Amino acid sequence: MQSLPLQSIILPYFPRGERIEANRWHGLIVRLAYVWSLIFLALALVIFIDALASDIVVGGLGALMMFLFGLFGMNLLYRIFLVIMRVDTESKVG
Repeated sequence: MQSLPLQSIILPYFPRGERIEANRWHGLIVRLAYVWSLIFLALALVIFIDALASDIVVGGLGALMMFLFGLFGMNLLYRIFLVIMRVDTESKVG
């Protein structure tokens, strides 16, 4: 059985159809977005495991919020980077 790479799970949450220039900041921001999402996904797992020992409803909601914040925060970080890159390239052209 073939396992899915991490990019196939995370990349669908990135905006599509946007072209950006390849430069040294792109790799850094994408890595930062991956680390951001992995940190919050790990925190969601810890909260969920802790919830199994106590109140499953409150802990489950906390884990779900942490999970969603990790995914949407990663997407937001990438969109901010795209806006910065667009402004930077437009200022160089004009």
